[in-house]
Amino acid sequence: MEFLILVVVVIVALYVLNLSIIKKFRRNLRNDIERSIMKNYKPFTDEEKKRWQEIMKEIDDR
Repeated sequence: MEFLILVVVVIVALYVLNLSIIKKFRRNLRNDIERSIMKNYKPFTDEEKKRWQEIMKEIDDR
């Protein structure tokens, strides 16, 4: 019984750790993309600006 509890605790801990790593990775990815866009590309029209905002929102939603 103790072994089963230990296994469950380890699985939950790994799951929580994995979630935090994924969130950090996504945050870093978003920051890198924003820096790259601001540094290398300046949208000329409102339509292009909207498209980039949609792309950034899609990244946040994942």
